[in-house]
Amino acid sequence: SVTSIGDHAFSYCKSLTNITIPNSVTTILHDTFHGCESIITITIPDSVTSIEDSAFYRCTSLESVTIPDSVASIGYEAFYCCESLQAVNFGGTEKKWDEITSGNNDESLNNATIFLKDGVRCKKHTDEDHDGYCDMCKEMTPERANCSCNCHKSGFMGIIWKILRFFYKLFGTNKTCGCGVAHY
Repeated sequence: SVTSIGDHAFSYCKSLTNITIPNSVTTILHDTFHGCESIITITIPDSVTSIEDSAFYRCTSLESVTIPDSVASIGYEAFYCCESLQAVNFGGTEKKWDEITSGNNDESLNNATIFLKDGVRCKKHTDEDHDGYCDMCKEMTPERANCSCNCHKSGFMGIIWKILRFFYKLFGTNKTCGCGVAHY
């Protein structure tokens, strides 16, 4: 019958590793899990409509969180200083994500890969294999997206690109397109 988890309810429970939020909860209040450094993953149930300010502030081991599309607001710095946060699974669209996170000043949330109902948003693109696509989310890196050259296309140009990429890697040089440097 619990409908909200109160302010500071579990603040600084440094050994807390697992959280099971019941389906009756509709609000996670201010600083509820602030400083719970051992939590690695959180799944928020569909009943939750609001995550208030600093609710998961400084959960430094938190790597992933699942947020349903029932959430209508995520408060100011709700996941701030969650420096291990890599993935956010959101059950709604990109438009709704932007609406509920607008102005929340949450660097950890903004730098994570956001898996949305209608796609993926990757802020921290890493391209270790230099194929022009983020290794984590497989989306085109900004460098590739802004490059007008056709060397990454399929067909004949794709074959040429693969040959050139081999030599660029062999000699440690970058391929330069007309609009700038693409990572190959």
